[in-house]
Amino acid sequence: MDDPELDRAFARFRRQGDAAALGDVFDGVAPELLRLAWHLVGDAGEAEDFVQATFVTAIERAADFDEERAVVPWLVGILAKHAANARRTRRARPTGTEIETPDARPGPAQAAEEHELREVLALELARLPQTYRAIVTRFLLEGRSAQELAREQGLSDGAARVRVHRGLALLRRALPAGF
Repeated sequence: MDDPELDRAFARFRRQGDAAALGDVFDGVAPELLRLAWHLVGDAGEAEDFVQATFVTAIERAADFDEERAVVPWLVGILAKHAANARRTRRARPTGTEIETPDARPGPAQAAEEHELREVLALELARLPQTYRAIVTRFLLEGRSAQELAREQGLSDGAARVRVHRGLALLRRALPAGF
């Protein structure tokens, strides 16, 4: 769905409360918002939370939306604000060991979903070409930077960044939409 179609669908939702139109907007833009959120926060679960929070905010503020503007940049701005607020909150927290509360533990459904996602990710990582597999795996699962991986593997920083970038692109194409 291109941007004018998304704009028209969001306008229908605003004016008529058309939930199907809002669903069209979500389907059209959520995968891109998820990728952006993942780049902003680096955590798949938190990225999904930000995409959901973006749409909750969009629903709550639909009346404030200026229909002369495009909806996608507006949604991107909402997502960016949620990510910035989260970063500020994290910086404001005292450092030290985190205390796990019973509410912080995932429920059975969430644990099963996370397990399934990890399995799919591991399978697709294993299918990557050898050139990208090790560097992308360590980048994603260990949180290593491209510079660290370059030093460890005897690569230039640029070569490591290119391998990470290309490997992630191959992985994105292989994973289910919204992953």
